[in-house]
Amino acid sequence: MTKDGDIGGLKYLEHKPGFLIKENSIKYWVDHLNDFPEWEKYLPDQYIPKIKDAALVHNVKDRAYVNFDAQFLLSLFRSLNVNKYNEILR
Repeated sequence: MTKDGDIGGLKYLEHKPGFLIKENSIKYWVDHLNDFPEWEKYLPDQYIPKIKDAALVHNVKDRAYVNFDAQFLLSLFRSLNVNKYNEILR
């Protein structure tokens, strides 16, 4: 997916949450990717495999740092499934 749909790729969707997320690490959330369907549609292609690869590592301490805006991803998760987001946050 691309931002502008160039190179014949699919254009990823835009996410403008209107609120601020304070959590700052994706590695604690990647276990729950399946709880937020279609999250991939909002991210550029190069980040999706990195995030999915992190989810394959069972020990959070062993997960590699993913250089992506965690606040954006977490606000996206909240927008996609606020109930599950609040459940995980507890």
